[in-house]
Amino acid sequence: MAGSRPSKPRNASGDAPRKNDASKSALPSSSRPTGARPSGSKPSGPRTSGSKPGGSTSLSKPKQAGAPAKSGSAPKTGIPRWSDQGAETGSARPRPTTPKSDSSQRGLTLAEKLKGMKFKPTPRTPKNADGTPNTSAGARGPRTFTPTTRTGNPIVRGKQAAKTPPKDPNIIRLNRYVANAGVCSRREADLYISSGNVTVNGKVVTEMGYQVRIDDAVRFDGRLLNPIKREYILLNKPKDFPLTTRTESGARSATSLVGNASKSPLKPVGKMENKSMGLVLFTNDEALIKRLNKPKNGLKKIYQVTLSKPLKKSDLDAIAEGVLIEGIPQRVQEISYVDDKPKTEIGLEIWSSKHNMIPTLFEHLGYEIVALDRVYYAGLTKKDLPRGHWRPLTKQEVINLEMIQ
Repeated sequence: MAGSRPSKPRNASGDAPRKNDASKSALPSSSRPTGARPSGSKPSGPRTSGSKPGGSTSLSKPKQAGAPAKSGSAPKTGIPRWSDQGAETGSARPRPTTPKSDSSQRGLTLAEKLKGMKFKPTPRTPKNADGTPNTSAGARGPRTFTPTTRTGNPIVRGKQAAKTPPKDPNIIRLNRYVANAGVCSRREADLYISSGNVTVNGKVVTEMGYQVRIDDAVRFDGRLLNPIKREYILLNKPKDFPLTTRTESGARSATSLVGNASKSPLKPVGKMENKSMGLVLFTNDEALIKRLNKPKNGLKKIYQVTLSKPLKKSDLDAIAEGVLIEGIPQRVQEISYVDDKPKTEIGLEIWSSKHNMIPTLFEHLGYEIVALDRVYYAGLTKKDLPRGHWRPLTKQEVINLEMIQ
């Protein structure tokens, strides 16, 4: 008709051609993709018959399997839709095919297949019923595989690297030597060494990492150092345990109770009778042992004494004032009855270094000691320390002991 708009050309299926149809038709049929569509692209399909030209297109519903095709419709060409493939295979997407096995390996024996591989087959000789190897003709046991390297040499299992020679325990670093002597920490020792405060056998050493022997004469500001690390162990000694091991064979000792506390030998500070019990200090600090055994200002110790009979008030006052024994006055710092205990329980504080002073004092007054327990020693208590157990001293406790002169 005159004045009507010219109709757009239609393709074989009756739909209007798309923008990319021209470019697709220009490609040869062999170069057109027939597999999976590229990711991100929308599935293509014919427009509905009722859509307007130039408008948006809508995907047609996938045909069910076995449904009759419309009459007059031409076969579809171009990229197949996923819906069409799903209708044919029964799945939403086609499954990838697995590669077929190499036909060149078919018909080969096991030995031929293993040629050039990493493992080599080695025959194993079968054995008879009595355990002897069966070397008869035709006898052949199952094969085993020995792992080999790429060069063909067998791997030596269990081969270890060459062991380094053990270090000499008598040789240590200079900073550790100074730290073990109790002067300072290793990091602080490095500062003192670099400043020239340390001498080895009379020579100033400022080299970091310098090694010395245990028997070398190392001095810090002119003071000779002991390289053995100082250990301080507090033991709550049980009854009938002597301090030293110099007893009859098989007898128990307090030293054996702290045998695992330190690698270096420890010595007890002071003396204690076998029947006595309580706190005992073990250490390898010889200087501290000398100071605590003979202190200039005395050493505070508290004992709890259990007597065989109640202590009279007159005897209690006599002990507090001082008892003269063999012309020597025996004085105590304080004595009293233990609260909420019978009169046989006595608390006694002394500052003397004599270990047998208390037994001598009560025996002179006609009393027999049943139990003697040291509950306080030089600022140390047996709190949270059961009988027969030990513990190392804290840093603050060590500092307090070093202040005793």
